[in-house]
Amino acid sequence: MGRKIANSILTALLLIGIATVLLLCGLGVIAWSNVFVDGWWVIFIIIPLLYGVVNDFFSKNVLGIINSVIFSGDLIFLFVAVFVLRWSWGKAAAVFGAVLLINIALRIIFSPFVRKEKKKDNTCCQAEWTSCDGDGEDEVKFGAKDFSYAGREFTGTELNVAFGASKLDLSTAEIVNDAEIKLEVAFGGVEIILPAGVSAENRCSSFCGGVNIRQGLEPVAGCPTVILTGKCSFGGVEVKRSKS
Repeated sequence: MGRKIANSILTALLLIGIATVLLLCGLGVIAWSNVFVDGWWVIFIIIPLLYGVVNDFFSKNVLGIINSVIFSGDLIFLFVAVFVLRWSWGKAAAVFGAVLLINIALRIIFSPFVRKEKKKDNTCCQAEWTSCDGDGEDEVKFGAKDFSYAGREFTGTELNVAFGASKLDLSTAEIVNDAEIKLEVAFGGVEIILPAGVSAENRCSSFCGGVNIRQGLEPVAGCPTVILTGKCSFGGVEVKRSKS
C-alpha cells in the first residue's frame, strides 16, 4: 500500500467518523452537547498530525514519526487532563511542556544515529513539483501549493488535494493531446490554467462538489485536449484559460 492509498483511507475513515456522529445525533442516540464538549477544537490540531505520521512513515522518516506520535499523544493528554480530569491549566501545561522538552532532547540525541536518505534527483520529474518522487505526482495536505509547467512538455500528472488548495499552471506548457490529469480532491480546491488553443474534457466523478470548465474550453477537433479523471468529493475544480 502506497502513501497515496494510505492518505485516502485515512480521509475516508475521518469522513465515516464524522458521518457516524451526525447520524447518531440526528437519531437522538447522543446529544449534540455531548459532541461539542469543552476543548473539542483540539481535533483540528490532531488530524493534520495523523496525516504527518502517514507521510513520515512512507518517507521512512523515523524521527518524524516518533515526533508526531509523541506530540499527538501530548495534545490528547492536555485535552483529557484539562477537560476530563479537570486539572488546572497550569498543572496540565507544566506536564505538556515537560513532555515536549523531553521529545526535543531525544530528537537531538538520536538524530546523528538515524540514517538519512539521500535526496532524489528532481531532474527527472515533470514540472516544478516541490516534493516530487520521480513519477510526476504530488500531494497537498492542509495547505496550498502552486505548480507550474512553464515552457515544458506536459503529458499528464496526478494531484491529490485534501483540506487544501492547489493551482496547476499550464499556461505556457506544451500540451500533448489527451494528456491526463488524475485528480483526487477531498475538502479542497484545484485551479487549472490552460494555454490558448487547448481544450478540456471532464471525466471525473463528483460527490458534493464538481468540476467547472469555463466556456470556450470545449473539445475541438484538431486541438490538444486535457482530460480530467479521478474524483472530487466536497471540493471543487476550476479549469480556465490563461489571460495572456
